[in-house]
Amino acid sequence: MLGKLGYEVESVSAGEAAVERYRQAREMGKPFRAVILDLTVREGMGGEDALVALKALDPAVCAVCSSGQSRDATEEAYLQQGFKAILPKPFRFQDVADCMQALLGTANRT
Repeated sequence: MLGKLGYEVESVSAGEAAVERYRQAREMGKPFRAVILDLTVREGMGGEDALVALKALDPAVCAVCSSGQSRDATEEAYLQQGFKAILPKPFRFQDVADCMQALLGTANRT
């Protein structure tokens, strides 16, 4: 979906890899504009722990929480943790487009 919207996309399987790739991108002078973190990762670091590690690298990280959990009571808690937006599952193409547009404005960047 992100690729179809014009964004350059990289994906990894768990939070540890996301943190390492984020660090590498910053060191190469090509930082990510946003990351989408799934809260639940079966084998590896989930989104909440990854956000803590990412914030240690970059306090201004633009992280989106992706979750299949109920939004009712948890949305405010995730925003307080430092997520900039929440993208509840299952999401539609327009949900992704709206979220990225609200956070980043234009596409065609990492």
